[in-house]
Amino acid sequence: MGCVAGRPTIQEDLPAKGPFRPLAALPGDPETGNRKPLRGSYEKEYSVVKTLSLEATGRRLLVSHRPTAQERCLKELRKAGMDEDARGYVSRAEALQVLDHPNVLRVFGTYEDPYAFEIATEAWDCDLVSYLVRTDALTEKVAANIAQQVLGGLQFLHKKKLLHRCLWPDNVVVRRGNADRLRIALRDYSASGSLSESGFALLGSLPYSAPETFYMEYSEKSDIWSAGCFLYILISGQYPFLGSDDFQTRLEVDTQTVFFEGGNWEKVTSMAKVFLSKLLTRDIDRRLSAADALSDPWLLSFGSLKEERLDLADLRKMEKGLRLARAVACIAATPTLTPGEQQRLLDFYAQKDVGKSGKLGLRELRQGLVQIASSEEADLWLALLSPVVPVDFLPFVTSCSTIRRRQACESLKSLLSDLYPDGQAVLQDFKALLGKGVVGAEAPWKKFLSKAGEGVLEVKEVVERLTPVYL
Repeated sequence: MGCVAGRPTIQEDLPAKGPFRPLAALPGDPETGNRKPLRGSYEKEYSVVKTLSLEATGRRLLVSHRPTAQERCLKELRKAGMDEDARGYVSRAEALQVLDHPNVLRVFGTYEDPYAFEIATEAWDCDLVSYLVRTDALTEKVAANIAQQVLGGLQFLHKKKLLHRCLWPDNVVVRRGNADRLRIALRDYSASGSLSESGFALLGSLPYSAPETFYMEYSEKSDIWSAGCFLYILISGQYPFLGSDDFQTRLEVDTQTVFFEGGNWEKVTSMAKVFLSKLLTRDIDRRLSAADALSDPWLLSFGSLKEERLDLADLRKMEKGLRLARAVACIAATPTLTPGEQQRLLDFYAQKDVGKSGKLGLRELRQGLVQIASSEEADLWLALLSPVVPVDFLPFVTSCSTIRRRQACESLKSLLSDLYPDGQAVLQDFKALLGKGVVGAEAPWKKFLSKAGEGVLEVKEVVERLTPVYL
């Protein structure tokens, strides 16, 4: 049976284009006023431990804070192709460093170097869904504990007059150290907006979006709806509202009533179902606030709730689909080198080509790549391209144009090896992503899948067939 992945946002937690006003202007903008400038390169304060993931906007790194030796996460946002909404995201992250709550992942600082912005946050173990699938320890009591922590984080943000607007599985994470109890935190709330703002752009993943957001109406109750969808998914392994495509999903959110039948719903108390119904009501006035939800009888009776383990088979399928969707979306959304970046490479190589031979060695090639990327990425790119030196630098620059997507394809290969240990990728899992907005242009995918048939393919063959679609 295929994995239904829903529709994760291709640009993850970055704001969609639209009339969204950032909470603070980036340093250097006319509205900056007395704002302190962003710090320079993160390398002065952090050393890289390892790359955690490759994403459409850049990389996510595990780093060590030099002064304290604390491990933290660093999110990279490439400047190449960055629009003003993304710059606003960085600016908001800088402004929200003052926020400190046990259920909100803390932002420590924002940095800027010639090719990217970076945001340093607390480190975390993994996203909550992956944790639950791995530990197989979900009960109604655990679900209520998770609900308390998620709503506690939202209540804190709402008291600060902030909306999260991006509450879905990727953004609910497990904090470091869970020896005593499961500790949850919300992350990437820096994509949020102020309750006083108007003219929000549509933002979010459709299966988690409140009905009013389709009409550009946002409030703290929109976050509560998303929290209800998320908790429904944890318990059942199913989306409360999901159609065959974006239009049908929106129609379901707009018109259908949530139901609680079969599966794990037979293993939880009626109080759990009543509670979720109060979060997933279309009547905004009747929908609970975070404070009211935390006072609900289901959460107040936490100690007496059932401890029978819930069946996580459907949640496992969903988690697998989410991971696959992230990797595929990363390839689809990762930009090629911009014309400006390619010109910088050509200009640099022409300057290094003193003899006007049109050829350069490995050292010069690397020096050029460092003009548009970090030293670590430059080394990785050279390994992927494997140039035979001396090399004609004009064709080399052309081959570099899709290097970021080549890197994303390598990341997909690694994930597929993890998802399919026997080396056989199930094609139905890929077909389940079609129509969910995560695979880029559907025509090449449909052609690829129609030729591939209904069965399985070697993992290596999947990547080989997909690579020409995006390069």
